[in-house]
Amino acid sequence: VSVLREFLPVQVRSRYTGPGALTVERAATGYEEQDRPTFLWVHLFDAHGPYPPPEDLREAVLARRDEGPHAVSAELEENVLLQRGEIAWLDALLGELRQSLERRDPGLENTLVMLVADHGECFGEGGLQENHESSLFAATQHVPAVVRLPGSVSDARRGVRLGSPVSHIDLAPTVLDLAGLPAIPGAQGRSMLPALRGEAELPEIGRYMEAYQQRLGDQRLSGWVKGGWKVVWALDGSAALYHVDSGDRDLAAERPELLEELLREGRAYLEGLPLRESAGMDLELEERHELQ
Repeated sequence: VSVLREFLPVQVRSRYTGPGALTVERAATGYEEQDRPTFLWVHLFDAHGPYPPPEDLREAVLARRDEGPHAVSAELEENVLLQRGEIAWLDALLGELRQSLERRDPGLENTLVMLVADHGECFGEGGLQENHESSLFAATQHVPAVVRLPGSVSDARRGVRLGSPVSHIDLAPTVLDLAGLPAIPGAQGRSMLPALRGEAELPEIGRYMEAYQQRLGDQRLSGWVKGGWKVVWALDGSAALYHVDSGDRDLAAERPELLEELLREGRAYLEGLPLRESAGMDLELEERHELQ
């Protein structure tokens, strides 16, 4: 993908990831053909770079360029705006997808909807230029999530924001809980259903994160977030401390005791995770390429 981004024309690169309109069309068609309870997962890629939104949305976002948020690096400001146009395009596509859901289940009485982003993008945060793979900054890790319980859930809270942070690993436990299915043995996440129903607020707990793609090599990072603080440590033992209000400014020198406390917690959590060893597979080069 990195090579494609570097050398292929924008139009070809955009097609490489699959246009959102085609993805939604395929998802809607397949979904409406089902006649039994169905799990539908749709991944829209359009907000990734490059950023060629439809022309009307491009003009709209450029006309409102003074509105925030803005890029940390001034030279990336236009790309931030164009990405905003891409997000507006995704919003329109999601509207079409919802119409499909409603055709099968009017009022979404029996449909659980979860809308989440997988990551954000750095536009200058920490010196990173249009990069998310090597970042644990809030720009890539603090992502939106909207959960709508089925209309038939009479005690569902509507239009409210949960008081404590949650994570992607909480999605599957929530789905299983709502469906009345057994929990995943050893699951790291927890069901959000009690909070979504107003039965109990979720206590804040520490959350682990990592930038650990193999291609990052010695630059791989781990992180631990708790109580508005985040510690990030590298393979060479170096560590940094950030606060939710400090942006990407390292506060380790100002709070060394807190740095060490969060480091101990984060590393202990990581060491306590079960390891699942691969049984090993002898793959042909073409198969390995397809999987990668």
